[in-house]
Amino acid sequence: MEFLRFPLPEKVDEEKNRGNISIAMKIIDYYLSMDLPNEMKKRLEYEKIRLGLIKKDYGLGEKKALKMAFSRIENLTKEEFYSYMENGLIDYKVIDGKRRYFNRFIENLIFLKPDLKLRTKVGEDRVKSLVDDSIKRISMGEKLRYRVVAGIRVRLLKDSFYRVWLPFPVENDFSNNVKVIKTSHTKYEISEKMEHRTIYMEGTGKTFYVEFSYDISEISGEGDKSYKNLNNNQEKFPHVQFTPYIKYLASEIVGNENDPILKAKKIYNWIISHVRYTYVHEYILFNNISEYTATSLRGDCGMQALLFITLCRASGINAKWQSGWFVTPYSASPHDWAQVYHEEKGWIPVDPSFGNEFKGNTLRGDFYFGSLDGFRMVANEDFQVDLIPEKKFFRSDPVDNQRGEVEDTEGNIYFDKRTSKIYVKKFEKIG
Repeated sequence: MEFLRFPLPEKVDEEKNRGNISIAMKIIDYYLSMDLPNEMKKRLEYEKIRLGLIKKDYGLGEKKALKMAFSRIENLTKEEFYSYMENGLIDYKVIDGKRRYFNRFIENLIFLKPDLKLRTKVGEDRVKSLVDDSIKRISMGEKLRYRVVAGIRVRLLKDSFYRVWLPFPVENDFSNNVKVIKTSHTKYEISEKMEHRTIYMEGTGKTFYVEFSYDISEISGEGDKSYKNLNNNQEKFPHVQFTPYIKYLASEIVGNENDPILKAKKIYNWIISHVRYTYVHEYILFNNISEYTATSLRGDCGMQALLFITLCRASGINAKWQSGWFVTPYSASPHDWAQVYHEEKGWIPVDPSFGNEFKGNTLRGDFYFGSLDGFRMVANEDFQVDLIPEKKFFRSDPVDNQRGEVEDTEGNIYFDKRTSKIYVKKFEKIG
């Protein structure tokens, strides 16, 4: 990712900023026809991929966006819709002369203006009730252990030869007894490194999958001591940078506090009280996720975790990434959180996005600094880590691995060219 430090040719930047994506891509092709330094060639190839993905993320035209909004929000008027847009609550871009809307702009509008929930048809949230009941029980000292059977299935558009890296549970103090139940291909390789733990397969077919079981514990008042690397207080380009604003913000939040854990708690409290949860574009489209989150005050679970990590590290605190899936008896989906190092307890969990998911829920906010529910499948102990075996082409997600990575002999297979289904088959208490 070091090539992202290099600037784009001025004309590419100009047309991109004007929203003239097609023209910008043609200019990139012109430069790629020249004899360029290898890293600049990588920078341009990467930018061309990103420009194509922008058009896919903003896939809704004006008429379709309005129709969707009117169908989802009762009594919405055009005037109201455009007032939200003018106030920055509706995500859109002008692309090749036409206004295009982010595919999930309605969900984000409701996140940013919660009173609109009253005008949408929302059923009972079984997961929220399950999590809140779990938090209350764990906070009272009753911790449970679970055995989970879950899996991921990736489907491709055509039958061909592929190399596939699927997320696989790590082994640590709280997640263990990991077993493979079944796979789509008989030959596979499970990485021993926990930073990005994967099960690798290669071969022909349209479907690749793994199903596995693991045991996991709820966490309260303790930390993970299995991860030994304490070199987690440094920058990691491009998403963990100690920029002038990050250093200023960290200093303002922390103030004169010297205790590392109390400093980290101050940072956590600032994030859960200032940053609003929103769905976002693919991470490949962002130049610096932590600074984006700090300035826009919006972001999903991974963005809030990266901001927490960056502010902690800028304050001299060891903080690191952890991610995988959020798994309940009802469903499974990708999720990211963080950890901060405690000298006596080891790595204690910190989940800013769950801490601020429901404003005013003090119990939830307090709980997710130092405690964690058991509804997790942990697959990654770090971000931006090389896969094993090494990938030949750019990744779909350069930060994390939760939906799997796929490539054929010609290049990477991006998310728009495949489907990834994450599922939970069994979720039972074992202690």
